[in-house]
Amino acid sequence: MQEAHPADSTEAVSPADQAERLIDQLAAEPSGPALEPQGFQLVAACHGRMLDLEQVNRLEAIRHAVAGARLMELLRQAPHPLPAWLDAHEEQLCRFGGLWIHEQLMGPGGAPEAPQTADLAAHGVTLLTRLNRIHGGHHAWIHQHLAALETAVAPSLTHPQPSSGKAPTIALAGNCQAWPLFLYLRQWLPSAQLHAGPTVHLASAAEVKAFQDLLPTVDVLLIHRIQPGYRDDIGLDNDTLGRCLASGARQLLLPNLHYEGHHPWIGYAHDPDGRLARVEEASPLGPYHDFLAMQAALRGLSARELLALPLTPQLTREIRQHHHASLGQLRLREADCDVEISTWIDRHHRKQPIAHTINHPTHAALEALLGRVLTALNLNASLEPTTLEAQEHLGELSIPILPWVREALGLEDWADTWGHRHHDQPFPIDAQLEASIAFYLEHPWIAALNQNMEKAQFAESALDQLLSHPAAPPLRSPSVAALINYFDDIDMLRWQVSFGFLDTYDRIYIWDGPYDYLASIPFFPQQPRRLDETELGRELLADPRVVYHYQEWSGEAEKRIAAYEAIKEDLVVLHDSDEFSIVEADHYQRFWTSDHTVASNRVQNLYISGLYCTYDPEESPSLDVLPHKNIAFKRNRVSASDHLNYLWLVGIEQKPVDPKWIDPRPLAHTYHLTACRSPLGQEAKMSFYTSLYFSDKPLSWVIRKLAELVQKELLSDAQARQIFLLGDPGYVGIPNPDFGLIVHHRIIDPSFPNGNLDAILEERNRVGFGNYLLLQGHPLCLWLEATVEEMVITLGQSAPLTVRTWDWINGSKAQNRPTLTTESAVVRIQFPSQTSDLHGHLVKLVVEPDPSLPPLVAVKISGLEA
Repeated sequence: MQEAHPADSTEAVSPADQAERLIDQLAAEPSGPALEPQGFQLVAACHGRMLDLEQVNRLEAIRHAVAGARLMELLRQAPHPLPAWLDAHEEQLCRFGGLWIHEQLMGPGGAPEAPQTADLAAHGVTLLTRLNRIHGGHHAWIHQHLAALETAVAPSLTHPQPSSGKAPTIALAGNCQAWPLFLYLRQWLPSAQLHAGPTVHLASAAEVKAFQDLLPTVDVLLIHRIQPGYRDDIGLDNDTLGRCLASGARQLLLPNLHYEGHHPWIGYAHDPDGRLARVEEASPLGPYHDFLAMQAALRGLSARELLALPLTPQLTREIRQHHHASLGQLRLREADCDVEISTWIDRHHRKQPIAHTINHPTHAALEALLGRVLTALNLNASLEPTTLEAQEHLGELSIPILPWVREALGLEDWADTWGHRHHDQPFPIDAQLEASIAFYLEHPWIAALNQNMEKAQFAESALDQLLSHPAAPPLRSPSVAALINYFDDIDMLRWQVSFGFLDTYDRIYIWDGPYDYLASIPFFPQQPRRLDETELGRELLADPRVVYHYQEWSGEAEKRIAAYEAIKEDLVVLHDSDEFSIVEADHYQRFWTSDHTVASNRVQNLYISGLYCTYDPEESPSLDVLPHKNIAFKRNRVSASDHLNYLWLVGIEQKPVDPKWIDPRPLAHTYHLTACRSPLGQEAKMSFYTSLYFSDKPLSWVIRKLAELVQKELLSDAQARQIFLLGDPGYVGIPNPDFGLIVHHRIIDPSFPNGNLDAILEERNRVGFGNYLLLQGHPLCLWLEATVEEMVITLGQSAPLTVRTWDWINGSKAQNRPTLTTESAVVRIQFPSQTSDLHGHLVKLVVEPDPSLPPLVAVKISGLEA
């Protein structure tokens, strides 16, 4: 906060003065000065000055709050839209101004001289009324402060009433239920002296002190049961307040009327991070939450589908048990109180509404409670019907009742139409469920934070029972979209189309285009082929299911998020072009109706000829040992940015996820042809990952040297790429032996059309014998299949040559054979005879650096059959 100064010492004309003059001028001249931008600036100035003056001159700070808020009212009447930043200024002007006025009038030290009191209270009512509209009427403390200030405008409700000499003096304090109880007392006991105490969960220390100072003068204290230590011992617990009473005065403890029988799945949500307050205004139930709607959102059920489910006998019993358990808990609380209300609820819960929410009772319930209070006090009261106005004080929100609750508890006709908002706006159960489900779809983290709560588990169990009813109508099948993050992978995509792996999707989204970092390696093509410029691409785009988009992207995260956001279908399936799987429709349906939000496939990474894969070794090579890769998402449950956290990505910042949201049952098995491409397809893949690696690192000496040779026209770009890529074992289709991976025979999936897979693998990447160029110091990696028994290396000239060989044997790490170092121009290498467990050999050749030799050495590889 800035250093504060008295208003009259630093400014000749304060912002409040300027605002008031502008308001008066506008009142006198309707077509007078324009409000923009002077009005905007004055609102901001009033807001800033209000905060500056908070500690040194509170009344002047209030004056600035009132002036700024009045000016905002005029600004909102103008036909032009207002800047969004003004909303926050207006909220704080109304909130701080209203709170400070309430503190001035109701706090210790009394109010300013009359008649200023009524004027100040009127300003407070105006500010808090506006604040109540801004917040949609959801905050109970605003209602309480408004009611208190209204008593300072009109004749004070808390002022002692005319008495007959023996009328009792009664003080009443408690939670939000206390204020309507006070109003009942005022009407039923017109001769009693009544004092309304603070709302306990909102009371300030000053309000508590003022209330304690009042208590020695009262005959009866009515207060809800409040345990010692409440709010860090603020002094509102029953024992503390009881000690403040005069000798002979009586304390009557009231039960907190909390009843969940009509709303078994309504409650408060767990909020460890304080995030719920920020979305409370968007919630159809304000601070309350519908855990059944939360579970329906998790399973992709609409309100219509949910309400169509019939009640089961078991759920009928559980709803009745919940009603009796709620009454039982109320009876336990009443055991420490001086009056009870549970008996009345038990008798009347079928005939009439008991509560608007689980802790906001109706007038009828409060009237029944207060009748018992008067009996306990042995007081006569004029108990007339309609003692309170028709509008219920705690009825801003009345949550409708589910049809299964009406049926299970035998509620009468009133329950069919129960439910409203803003006191009189109808709020039927279908509208409430539709709004609640949409809210939880928009904010999936709420369900994530509350999945272990008792109400969430009860809701999950209830939904399971409703769905299991034999007469339950079949749920609609989800629409499914394939999302292909495409990058110059034409061979793989052709296979997907040819063998029908894209046929089952309702829509196919193909997002194409390079990333900025592809320019990091000078001899890689910076503009890969656009799919729509190929014959296959034109064929695909003729399919009305295909949505295609091409763009140059800053990075993979931008591309994936944009593609995800374009999808309208229920389920998003990440269909990588080098992954081949078949998902049965009933597996999608199973996932759609589950409470999970993410689903996976088992993934088998295929290498070399597609006959071998890597997996964590177990007792037997079954599909169960394969890792799971997340591929499917409920679009309305997982946002575009959050879905990145569930993926296997490189170079993208990811946040931890809750594994409980992932369906443990995989949808299918995927053959991932990670290194089974044609040389062209393998080049596209390796250029992508290599460019990504060097995007934030200095280029290696190999790249710099090859770029130099290209610049001198000693090499073409294509030759430079081949020399560079052939030095990576991954390019030739085998894991780098330095990674320590174990290669096994492929696990056969009986449900997969392996004839299709074999046809695909006939075009696999095979790098073997031929003519090559070696760059001094940079290796040449070759894969030799197990049938090769001998290879002959012929150099274009004598040079120091190092040859390393690994044998890949099934179920073992690659075994390194002795290194061969020679300067011969011709080298012959023998390999052991083929065995059933031998997959093949990885050979790495390196011409050691020699300044006397040219940078490039020609080499020919040939083999002799045994």
